[in-house]
Amino acid sequence: MIARLWGLVTCRMYMAVCQIALLLAAFLSATAILSGQGQGEYSVKAAFLLNFARYTDWPASAFVNSTSPLVLCVIGADPFGAALDVIDGKSVRGRPLRIERHGLGGALRSCHLAFISDSERPGIDALLKTADAASTLTISDIDRFARRGGIIGLFVEGDRVRFEVNVRAAERARLKLSSNLLKLATLVRQ
Repeated sequence: MIARLWGLVTCRMYMAVCQIALLLAAFLSATAILSGQGQGEYSVKAAFLLNFARYTDWPASAFVNSTSPLVLCVIGADPFGAALDVIDGKSVRGRPLRIERHGLGGALRSCHLAFISDSERPGIDALLKTADAASTLTISDIDRFARRGGIIGLFVEGDRVRFEVNVRAAERARLKLSSNLLKLATLVRQ
């Protein structure tokens, strides 16, 4: 009986380690491939956005129906250029990923993921309140974004893109982030 339980525990631990390894490999390979193409920091960040979408669960009420696209919006000035075009149309959990660009002060209501650019810094508090009500995964590279109430803050450390996650902000937005994603993040609990 004990040997059987030990085998079950060992199998589950092995599967968890494999899932974490696959997630880490996805982030690292995207970083290596995109930075190797010479497309820079925002190509790497675009790959991160795709992976964040893959490891987030939205409430069913966030979609019109089971075939509705997953909408990733850039709010404000677009720092990505063509880098987001690489992930436009990719399948994420059986849904096509659609990229939308909203100008300054753009609306969040139709967005499942929203990259909030630095141009929106002055109105960030109002944007974050709207995002919580709309179950929007907010992402930005604005300094201390996650500590200000955003969900995922991107930052560069050395030559790598890293991220921190505000767990409470995700809960307020009714989003479930994969535990494997959270293991790779710096957690912010505010």
